[in-house]
Amino acid sequence: MELKKIKLHGFKSFEKQTEFEINKGLTGIVGPNGCGKSNVLDSLQWVMGETSYKNLRGSEMDDVIFSGTDTSPSRNFAEVSVIMSETNNTSDESKASGDEYEIKRRIERNSGSKYYINSIEKRAKDVQLFFADNSLGPHSISIVKQGQINQIIESKPNERRKILEEAAGISGLHHRKHEAILKLNATRLNIERLADIISVVGTEMSSLKRQANQAEKFKAIASQIRDYEKELLKIDWHSIEAKRKELDQNIKDIQDNVKNIKNEIGSLEFENKDLGDFMKPIRQEYENLIDDLQQKRSNELNLKNELQYTIEKITTASKQVDQILIDLDREKINLTDQESQLKDLD
Repeated sequence: MELKKIKLHGFKSFEKQTEFEINKGLTGIVGPNGCGKSNVLDSLQWVMGETSYKNLRGSEMDDVIFSGTDTSPSRNFAEVSVIMSETNNTSDESKASGDEYEIKRRIERNSGSKYYINSIEKRAKDVQLFFADNSLGPHSISIVKQGQINQIIESKPNERRKILEEAAGISGLHHRKHEAILKLNATRLNIERLADIISVVGTEMSSLKRQANQAEKFKAIASQIRDYEKELLKIDWHSIEAKRKELDQNIKDIQDNVKNIKNEIGSLEFENKDLGDFMKPIRQEYENLIDDLQQKRSNELNLKNELQYTIEKITTASKQVDQILIDLDREKINLTDQESQLKDLD
């Protein structure tokens, strides 16, 4: 992998967009102290995924954003892009397609960083692995700062091993090995959870079977109750209807008698107004009949009230029967669902 170009915008001392062409051979960046030469090296580390602001000589990560001068206002973002080119063929599918790759990192103040490979947003880990697979990275041997050569010479064997692994392009394997171990542990946990779930499902299956048996018993009992209530309603209705007809006939007979007596009284009064003594017992009988009629009417009212109460009772019982039928339908649905669950569990 070959570095072709570095583009900086708002990074540290580079307020405006700046590009560095890296040609074949040796390319040097020279200038007086404080002109920003070290910031170019910092930008390479930063775009390769550096997460420590201390390694970038700052007190926080937002310090990489141009902070402004007496003549220029501060920026709200910083952006660094590098153009990398393939120097040989590769079959690594994790890399972007094409011979050239533009890797970009952008940070906005108080918002964190975003990474892109060929304008497609990626995770920081993806970018770090991309560089690690190509023997590059923010801490690779490809980037050597002042005083770092002595550190390499005086480093311990483990540290030298890391440097050699980065140079050989196999440091990314450690990240993948770590991820594989994490996935393996997660799979083991899932297997243990699956065993617990199987045990719970077995317990639930037994419970569902008991519930299904209870539902069958309830269904049979509810059917018997419905039949008994239907018979009871038929008996009550027929009895009340017979009483009502009998009462109506009695009232009709009394009304006919009263009408006949009134006719007789009218006839007698019309024929002989002087027969007061003769009319007295007749009047008495008439009054008695009137009293009897009132009593019958009172009885009729009571019977009608009783009939209304019975009708309301029948209506209530009918509603209860309808509710029982609804409950039975719901229980049938629940039973069907439980049987379906049992079949699925079997």
